[in-house]
Amino acid sequence: MNKGITTIEILVVMVIMVVTTAVALYSFPDFTQRVRVERAAREIAIKIRTAQQRTLSPKQVRKADGTMAVPRGFGIYLDTSLTGNTSYIFFADFDGNYFFNIAGGDVVIETVALPQGVTLSELKIASGFTLGAVNIVYTVPFSQTKIYDAGGAPILGDSLQVKLSRGADIVRFVTVRTTGLVTLGPAPQITAVADLTPPPLGDTCPGTNITNNPANAHWAWNDIIGWIDFCGGTSGNVVVAADKIKGYAVTFDTSDEMALDCVTSPVGDYCGTSSHGVKNDGSGVLSGWAWLGGPPGAPEASYGWVSFNCSNRNSCAFVPYQVTIDPVTGDFHGFAWNDIIGWISFNCEETGSCAASNYKVNTIWRPSGSQSLVNLKANASDGLTIPYNTSVIFTWNSQNVAPCTAIPVSSFNINNKYHTCWTPTASPAATSTQNFITGTKCSNLLETTTYTLNCTPNSGPPDVSDFVTVNVLPQPSVNIKADGLEGGPPSGIRADPIVISLNTSATLTWLTATGTVSCLASGDWLGSKALNNNTIGQSTGPQSAAITKTYNLDCLNVDGTTLTDWVKVRWQ
Repeated sequence: MNKGITTIEILVVMVIMVVTTAVALYSFPDFTQRVRVERAAREIAIKIRTAQQRTLSPKQVRKADGTMAVPRGFGIYLDTSLTGNTSYIFFADFDGNYFFNIAGGDVVIETVALPQGVTLSELKIASGFTLGAVNIVYTVPFSQTKIYDAGGAPILGDSLQVKLSRGADIVRFVTVRTTGLVTLGPAPQITAVADLTPPPLGDTCPGTNITNNPANAHWAWNDIIGWIDFCGGTSGNVVVAADKIKGYAVTFDTSDEMALDCVTSPVGDYCGTSSHGVKNDGSGVLSGWAWLGGPPGAPEASYGWVSFNCSNRNSCAFVPYQVTIDPVTGDFHGFAWNDIIGWISFNCEETGSCAASNYKVNTIWRPSGSQSLVNLKANASDGLTIPYNTSVIFTWNSQNVAPCTAIPVSSFNINNKYHTCWTPTASPAATSTQNFITGTKCSNLLETTTYTLNCTPNSGPPDVSDFVTVNVLPQPSVNIKADGLEGGPPSGIRADPIVISLNTSATLTWLTATGTVSCLASGDWLGSKALNNNTIGQSTGPQSAAITKTYNLDCLNVDGTTLTDWVKVRWQ
């Protein structure tokens, strides 16, 4: 005989249902808030990627005056203040200063509100310091990642961590690195606190004019590689002169060398392979390049070039920085830049960290009016990059020297007209001691070249010299193919189409030279295109009837010129 369900059994089931429902209802708000924070983190990561992608295929943006133009970059502005921590701004950087600036012409593309209850609670950089506001900007056309504070100063280090929170317990982190990497997760990637360990004490600087008394007066700092000893280690070989700095500095933790010139590097003189050096203009303003790591071209791990002045890259209008020596105290000030490890600080005063670590680099060298000096510039810069087949004007001034001599450019192209401008015979102006008004013009430059000016002091040898490197971008070019071919039979050139079967597709691939800003498709395809697409390509799509189509690619170069290439495809 079957028994029915008893009252006790019914009550037990009801109690279980009530408890389960209560637990679920209690947990639901917490689950909802976690979903909101996770969504906010993902949306910020996606928006950062959007800014990066917009620089790879830049499109015109409407400015405040109603005109359309391509901005110099796209960025995200984040603010942790009480008035700004519930949203962030996606903007077009028109003035190219790497921070959100309405007065400078920047345009708000979108103000993105965070989900209800979610806030931007912390912005932390690699050293552990926190900032109130930051700008993450990607530049046109190379999509370089720039992280700057609210006032337009570059952050120290290579990374920024964005903390999103809902109360004290629900958090997510988005980490952005200057390499372009963006990651997110529940655990922080930057755990450092704002504390710099003082450099080691008690070592000496033999054979150098870098100060070792007090013992903290020969150290520079980088957030990635740590302390850099400008004594040059136990060999003590760093020497500040009126026209240059020679020798090499050594990192304390990794024992990597920073070669300050190519003559007195750790491996000897390699100037025949790569001519570089840190220059002193005689008043203590430094410029030029050092090399950090193994020698240029060597298999050893290298961080690469270190720039001591924004004029090296002709970028002072956008990112002003330099390293200087105080003419009274001998203290170094300012920052140098490396594309991998970021900023190198020469004095704790600039980082506001002297209370935690009182470091600096100091020298006993002082400027002197009796020294023999020469200072050579190209387009008023210590180094610059120009478009292919354009011109520069060299200017220079000197002090206490006899007439100077232009050292002929050593190149297999020496007989071409764009190099004969820089020889003593072809350029009489290059034998004068001063030429900073009219200058000497060199036209039709087709390749990267280093130009040197040598001067004999009034007091006699040894000579003093200066040099400037002009980087020339490759010749503008655009090349589009269909199925790897530029044309079909009988010529194999663009005049004749590539022939494929009906109901099949061809794959379009293309390449452009460095210096290309943007590309637009026309003819039988449309829209903005990536600067290069030589691997995956783009399908033409199948055609069921006989037809010939033309695919044009129009690309804008950094010098304002436009190049067009095309390919034809015929289905039959």
